[in-house]
Amino acid sequence: AGGTSGVRAKLAPNGLLTLHLARGGQLNALSAAMLGDILDAAASAASSASPVRALLLRSDDARAFSAGGDVRALSATPTSDARAAILQLEYAAIAAVAELARNMPVVAIADGVTMGAGMGLFMAANRRLVSERARLAMPECAIGLIPDAGTTHHLTALPPGFVGMYCALSGATLSPADALYAGLATGHVRAAAIVDLEARLSSGDLAGLDAALAALCEPMREHSTLSRVQARIDSIFAQPNYEQACVALGFALDEVRARLPKRGGGDAQLADRALHASHEWLKECQARLDAGAPAALVIAQHTMLRAYERRLSLSAALQLELAVNQLLLARTDFARGVACVVGERKGQAPGWEHASAEAAQADPAVRSMLALVDTALAYCEQVVPTPPNSK
Repeated sequence: AGGTSGVRAKLAPNGLLTLHLARGGQLNALSAAMLGDILDAAASAASSASPVRALLLRSDDARAFSAGGDVRALSATPTSDARAAILQLEYAAIAAVAELARNMPVVAIADGVTMGAGMGLFMAANRRLVSERARLAMPECAIGLIPDAGTTHHLTALPPGFVGMYCALSGATLSPADALYAGLATGHVRAAAIVDLEARLSSGDLAGLDAALAALCEPMREHSTLSRVQARIDSIFAQPNYEQACVALGFALDEVRARLPKRGGGDAQLADRALHASHEWLKECQARLDAGAPAALVIAQHTMLRAYERRLSLSAALQLELAVNQLLLARTDFARGVACVVGERKGQAPGWEHASAEAAQADPAVRSMLALVDTALAYCEQVVPTPPNSK
């Protein structure tokens, strides 16, 4: 059935429900109407009377699966209660898809930009495919929020060290190879094969769904940058607080700069190619952290670290993220960040409330929010206990 919200739903005779994200010209930024349709579709599919046997999430826009929540609309929402309601709807939609994935195949295809809430929706699936055009990121710190949409559950469960912390704080854009290396994606499919994939799944026996996916997925020939810098990531992002992570990054930059050859070119440059690559990665990492709101970075690091320690269920993670972000939405940093990333001041420096992480850490309001994280964490775990095998 067609939908005016930006979500097209199509149910095949074999029980495959396909949700096409189709908000033209908006990179599928998830509006409240789209989130409502996704929530309703997932909830309906979960009914025992539903004919749905599998779910496919994909985009009609070759540029993006989804660039995230509609933060411009969120920023323009006049009251704190209304903003919180939008976040609650977003998180409920993601939770509903994840719950469906506990009981049936849920396939999501990241083709193009997949960020923020779009990445949260992607991570809720149990079969997650990336095309060669996929670019994944959680850049919320650049608009004064902590990474959400299930980040404190999904990214802290990634097997390689502190890759999740790096993604959450830096907002780095991950390639398809990076997504596969980190475990965010489970397979790679060419963009040109996506239509064929949907056709095969829609017409075949869903008992053979995984075999059909395997037949169309291909090995990733591109090398992962994350795999080459894993040791660096762990040494920097395993620190007990954000300030110490910044210090570790500074030490790493100084150490690499001291080892760079005095003159580039020739055999020396070839011999030190890995060193130069490490230097470039460290500089980019520093630039990304410098672009984020200091308060959001301090709070995000604290929240992620606690989540690493506790291994939150998705439900508890979403409640924790809601408790933190509904407060950050009311701060000046959010309005400034949105204006400078996607709004009327796009490309300009936001002028954050704090000049540095040290200044943010010393702010009583920020310290209160760090304490709130710990209080909210205990409450969320009491309300939604983490199942023994929760992933």
